[in-house]
Amino acid sequence: AESLKRVSNRPLYIANLLAAEVHGIPDQGETHARSSPGSGGVGFSSRERLAMLKMVDDMTGYIGGCERIVQTPVPLNYARHTSRFLTFWCLALPMALVSELGFAVVPVTALVVWAMFGIQEIGLMIEEPFRRALALHVFCNTIHHDIEETLEFHASNYNPPPSPFPRIGVPPPPGVSQRKWEEVGIAHL
Repeated sequence: AESLKRVSNRPLYIANLLAAEVHGIPDQGETHARSSPGSGGVGFSSRERLAMLKMVDDMTGYIGGCERIVQTPVPLNYARHTSRFLTFWCLALPMALVSELGFAVVPVTALVVWAMFGIQEIGLMIEEPFRRALALHVFCNTIHHDIEETLEFHASNYNPPPSPFPRIGVPPPPGVSQRKWEEVGIAHL
């Protein structure tokens, strides 16, 4: 958990850890003294391992796509131009409708203006979904809670097979710092 606080790109770091875990699952037919209960030593076939690694790779691509959405700003001139155009259009609307509607133009114009400015505000919120429209803290807290429960379950019910990659929380060999131990594990992915 400490190393997760130190990295700058947490989703990518977790994807790399996940790839290391997939690499650490034994090959089919290979037996390990520390395999999971009831597994009988059955591991992944090459096809299954490649499919899992492809899923991790796809997830990494999705992470990159989300980062591009977050980091691509909507030009300020676009929002300003839309607002100005809508304001002028709404000011001209009663003049265009007065000959057809008479005094009914007031409530009709008010309704149309309310609808148009509401649509514009919704559009502005959608342009920045990660800042204004989505309550990401709810999603993040739920995911964090689910991961903690999963880790607690696996810590009490599962003994993973030995992995050639260092893991978070595993003490390093004498003379190697914890930070270097974890960096080396990620570098071999």
